[in-house]
Amino acid sequence: MLDPYNAFVVRTAKKRGDGPLSGLRFSIKENMDLSGFETTACSKILKGNVAGTDAEIVSLLLHSGAEIVGKTNMHEFALGATNTSSIFGPVRNPVDTERISGGSSGGAAASVAASLCDIALGTDTGGSVRLPAALCGVSGFKPTYGVLSTEGIVPLSRSLDTVGLIARNAATILHCFSVLSGIEIEAVERPVTRAACTLFDDGEVSRSIFEVLRAMDGLSLVRKEIPWLERAAEARKIVRGVEGFRYHEKWLQQRPEDYFPDVRKALLDGVKLEGMYEDALNDLVEMAESLTEFMKDYDVLITPACYETAPKISEVLGREVEYRRLLNITEVFNSTRSPSISLPVTRVRGLPVSALLNAPPDEDMRLLAVAVEMEKRVVQRGG
Repeated sequence: MLDPYNAFVVRTAKKRGDGPLSGLRFSIKENMDLSGFETTACSKILKGNVAGTDAEIVSLLLHSGAEIVGKTNMHEFALGATNTSSIFGPVRNPVDTERISGGSSGGAAASVAASLCDIALGTDTGGSVRLPAALCGVSGFKPTYGVLSTEGIVPLSRSLDTVGLIARNAATILHCFSVLSGIEIEAVERPVTRAACTLFDDGEVSRSIFEVLRAMDGLSLVRKEIPWLERAAEARKIVRGVEGFRYHEKWLQQRPEDYFPDVRKALLDGVKLEGMYEDALNDLVEMAESLTEFMKDYDVLITPACYETAPKISEVLGREVEYRRLLNITEVFNSTRSPSISLPVTRVRGLPVSALLNAPPDEDMRLLAVAVEMEKRVVQRGG
């Protein structure tokens, strides 16, 4: 099958047997080990790094009956929002090939949006699953930190890295996540009636999302200011910055020219943050507790997934650092280490926009059940 979107870096057809995921075609991100194939994280640094074994999550996929159809393009070392800094070139958005897919799991989102596979595995440290899913008009889910194994995956920040799933609908994600996590579906379903809304600005994207939510029957919306969200985003930047630098320190000293400029800058910026690292780690625990306390009164917390639609590749090239702003909302819910899913709800000027649904840590299945229900309401109203 043709790939005019540059979503894949290699195609394969790997399958081990039958199981609960039989019949589903998966793509996996290029930072995940697949035995016999290179794991480059789309960087010159790791060229020639052939995996001898499968990443744990990849092995689980194969033993559950899934077929892996290829490895997907990504922003170098998962450190960018645009998927334009890759040794394999930019990923193109299937909705409009002149536009970015978002990143860092841009190839994953594009592979699903273009129906080149049924579901994709990506990684999310600041929104790298949910953002590209939102920009490509599909659903992207980040589970609670630690629920899915990251063993055999090139790290960015071990305190934040999370394996996530991208599919064309939340129901598919619900099924696949249940298989991969071992968490039962039936015990968690409950209707959503009370939603807190925050981080909505006055822009066209936010307004369009809120209009869709307001039109949903039986959904009570409350606009809330949550003062600690800014602190949560800052804590994530510090932890990611320090841990990213520590992992890459040797290569940054020996081969700095082999990184894309925006990625090198982001890694080197971590040096300045060492003195704030321990406090930021403590903040991650506090942020999770704060979200859990806040959510006692609500079924779901809703924000926009992003304040913008997908920009053109030509606008982004050379300005990747500036476009890290695309992650300004999603990164908050990496600090809380909580489940979060981007759900396409409407379009602005022909381009997809998504709501971001969030729940406290360990309420993954309830959040997914809420997402499935809300997705049905969006479809029923023609969204």
